[in-house]
Amino acid sequence: MFPLWPEEVRIGVYYLSLAAAGFVGFILSLVVVRLILFCCIWVLTFGKHHFWLLPNLTEDVGFFDSFRPLYKHDVVARDEPKPKEGKKKKKKKEEEEEEKGEALTESKSVKLCWVVQGKRKLR
Repeated sequence: MFPLWPEEVRIGVYYLSLAAAGFVGFILSLVVVRLILFCCIWVLTFGKHHFWLLPNLTEDVGFFDSFRPLYKHDVVARDEPKPKEGKKKKKKKEEEEEEKGEALTESKSVKLCWVVQGKRKLR
C-alpha cells in the first residue's frame, strides 16, 4: 500500500505521542508522591498535620490553577475528652434546663439573616 503520511510527519507524531504519554505519567507520579508525602506526615504527627503538595492537582480547575498553590498545610486541633458527669449532676442539669422551659426552646430556634440594601435584619 501507498503510505498516506510522509516519513517525517510519522516520526513527528510518534515523538509527540511519546511526549504526551510522558506528561501523563509525570502527572500520575506526582499524584502518588503527594499521597505518600501526606501519609508519611499524617502518620508521624498522629493525624494532627495535614500537608498537601499541589492541593488542586486532582481538582476540576484549569490547567495552570492545578499547580497553584504549591502546598496547603492544616493543623487539626483535637477535642479534649470531656470528663464523665455523675448521675446526680446530670439530673441537676436537666432540672435546670426544664426550669428555663420555653426560653430554652426559643434560644435554640434558628434565626435567618437577610441582607437587605446593605443592612442586616434578623428574623
